[in-house]
Amino acid sequence: MEKICFTTVCDKNYINHAAGLIYNLNKLHKNLKILVCCLDDDSYQIFNNIDSKFNIKTIAAKEIWGDEKWNNLELRLNKKEIAFATTSAIPFWALNNFTEKIVYLDSDIYLLKNLDDFILELEKYALILVPNGRPLNDIKRTPKTGLFCTGTIGFSQKGKKYADHWRKLCFDQCRELLEDNLYFDQKYLDIFACQPEVLIYPDPGIQVIGNHMNYHQPYKDSK
Repeated sequence: MEKICFTTVCDKNYINHAAGLIYNLNKLHKNLKILVCCLDDDSYQIFNNIDSKFNIKTIAAKEIWGDEKWNNLELRLNKKEIAFATTSAIPFWALNNFTEKIVYLDSDIYLLKNLDDFILELEKYALILVPNGRPLNDIKRTPKTGLFCTGTIGFSQKGKKYADHWRKLCFDQCRELLEDNLYFDQKYLDIFACQPEVLIYPDPGIQVIGNHMNYHQPYKDSK
């Protein structure tokens, strides 16, 4: 059992993104394992062949869900929806089978510095949520898409109950249904926000996306 690890989801269309994230994490957190969950055979074969070189463990999404649930998802959801649903399933599986704490990162994330401060908070908290950082002129989307992003999220063993609940909700319904106020996997996270053992991470520099750049106005300091 690992003390802590990172994880991400990948398919054949995101192999380059996931490879970039793995390289990035190996530079900043070279001693931490990366659990790569693959949605198809192409991505699985590639990462499974290099896992010993880059400190990663490759696992198929079908193994995360189990045969029965995986077949059910394939009958009901499209590939995009399955990918988002699988994001919610990885933490619960990993906390039961692989690691004591886990940080999920979207495969297209690039880190400018290590996540030591974020990881340290998992000593105290069950779950770490990152606000979506939406600018005020786009805030009207929040009631439908949720307050938090799923691109960066952390769980400790104390958060296993939240991971399990999130996984079950996403298995039941993980669709791009703005009219139902259920947007893929992320809207469900709002229900955990008021729990005392859940931290809403206050760093605005985490999970900054391209169309929010003008709002956040990042800059390079003297260091």
